[in-house]
Amino acid sequence: MRQISETSRKIRDAAELPQDFRPNHGLRHTFASHLASSGEVDLYTLQRLMTHKSPMMTQRYAHLRDEALKRGANIMSRIVAAAEFSEAKTK
Repeated sequence: MRQISETSRKIRDAAELPQDFRPNHGLRHTFASHLASSGEVDLYTLQRLMTHKSPMMTQRYAHLRDEALKRGANIMSRIVAAAEFSEAKTK
């Protein structure tokens, strides 16, 4: 971890970024945001991966993309279609 911090500091300094720039925080945020927006990882799992003690902290990363929300809404459509197909097949 120390080597990562040292490398991050060198990159920050070479890029002339402000002293308070936190590249590791940015990577962590990107990691959480991509997992949350994928719609494939539930918030409890994300909370555990991020080692958040409170689910409220994890909620901050739950800004799902529209595509993920549409996929979630389409689950019921697939369930209904499968049920209709199964019912029609038995007649």
